[in-house]
Amino acid sequence: MKPAIPEGSEFPESEAAEITLPGLIVFPGRIALLHQFFEAIVIVTNGAPDHTPLIVRALRARVVLPEASDPADNPLRVAQLQIGGTVEELELHDLGADGVYGTSDDRSDFSPGQSGQAAFLLEGLKEGLHTVRFELEGTLEGLPIGPVR
Repeated sequence: MKPAIPEGSEFPESEAAEITLPGLIVFPGRIALLHQFFEAIVIVTNGAPDHTPLIVRALRARVVLPEASDPADNPLRVAQLQIGGTVEELELHDLGADGVYGTSDDRSDFSPGQSGQAAFLLEGLKEGLHTVRFELEGTLEGLPIGPVR
């Protein structure tokens, strides 16, 4: 993420650095067969120290799959869902009070120490080891310069 510096800020844009957030990608189970579906889960935690005003809001993940020069040779694809079609971007949510992801009590704002996740359904099309990446976008609030996107 590259921070967007608010107009009128005293922070010089030339000093704006790339922001990286450590994360964890989990693939439950083994990916063994072609045209087998599997879930890729991205989990992000707000690692700011406790009792700081830093809150991550509206965090979204976009899955980035390896691409071949010929689209017919792509090794992975996002699965087509009955509801929603092909979902390549999702908002990250916490598990809420009930501890179940995807229910009405899930939140999308993360205070220090809180985590959120999003799950993508993928299909393996070619054998081999393939890299799945996620691009994250959101807003970090609580900095003296104002919100950073």
